[in-house]
Amino acid sequence: MKALGIENIQSGLVWLLTLWVIVLSVVIYKQRTFLDRLSKGTSKKNIAQILESILAEQDISQKQIKQIISRCEQIEDHALRYVQKLGMVRFNPFDDVGGDQSFCIALLDQHDNGLVISSLHSRTGTRIYAKPVKSGKGTKYPLSKEEQESINSSLLKA
Repeated sequence: MKALGIENIQSGLVWLLTLWVIVLSVVIYKQRTFLDRLSKGTSKKNIAQILESILAEQDISQKQIKQIISRCEQIEDHALRYVQKLGMVRFNPFDDVGGDQSFCIALLDQHDNGLVISSLHSRTGTRIYAKPVKSGKGTKYPLSKEEQESINSSLLKA
């Protein structure tokens, strides 16, 4: 009877060890397929070399991303100074000329700075004037009613 008990224990241990070998084989197979996927497209290297190359590529990518973000911020900063608001008013400044051939155009950036261009058409010729604009208002020269209307028109399109 004692021999039978030892045989049962030995048999149980053999089955347990067989099961353990199967489990380890599955784990090793999964690790091997993962390593093959990880090293796909590279020459046969050890895992340390593969991971080092991945980390080096990641560092390069991070630097490039930081450069791109920095450049985008510069572009956004510059874009605030580009003409973004446009307003135009046509009018007839003189009684003897019709057709609303005179006009004022306001060209402003995001901060409402820029200029207003006026063209006054008469029978004897056309005169063009440009006046600076700061924060949506004339600076050095007084603005006509039409020039202020063109500025207001551009501010409404913000």
